[in-house]
Amino acid sequence: EEIHFENQENKKVPPFGGVAIILSTLISTVLFADLKNIYVQLLLLGMVAIGGVGFYDDFLKVFKKSKQGVKPIIKLFIQGGIGTLISFNIFENNKIAVQVPENYKVISLQTQEESKKVLTKIPFFKKTVVDYNTNEILKYGALLLYAFLLSFIIAGTSNAVNLTDGVDGLALKNSLLTLAVLTFFS
Repeated sequence: EEIHFENQENKKVPPFGGVAIILSTLISTVLFADLKNIYVQLLLLGMVAIGGVGFYDDFLKVFKKSKQGVKPIIKLFIQGGIGTLISFNIFENNKIAVQVPENYKVISLQTQEESKKVLTKIPFFKKTVVDYNTNEILKYGALLLYAFLLSFIIAGTSNAVNLTDGVDGLALKNSLLTLAVLTFFS
């Protein structure tokens, strides 16, 4: 007998759908990506950690018969922790040094001439980035700002996929469409 979750419209949604997406991504990443690259490592860490939360949530619902699964506040706390961990690694890793093209406008928390370590591109403003490279006094404030922004993005992305999947089981269909377009471009 196949186990399904039922949503508001009584459509059947299979549990553990993210396992296939995560496994296929892990296999292709191990085969084709540079595993020494810090960005690849951090992305894999984030994906597996967020996927682990989703797996545990489905596990509670299927095997422990919990209607709620992992409580939403706990999910947000874990997602924030993952964002903070990744932020700290990006901020403190000496392997990360980003050079900004000359035609970009840099909004700096402090004027410095050295290479930029941590940058955020501002959406809707072409060629504009925020530089978090600061002196020791401002460093931890900049780290907190960056950790907040990154945690917000991670939680928002994770929950957007979770909500899409929970409503009608369409996360896989949307992901396949997106992956097809990215495959075409690459």
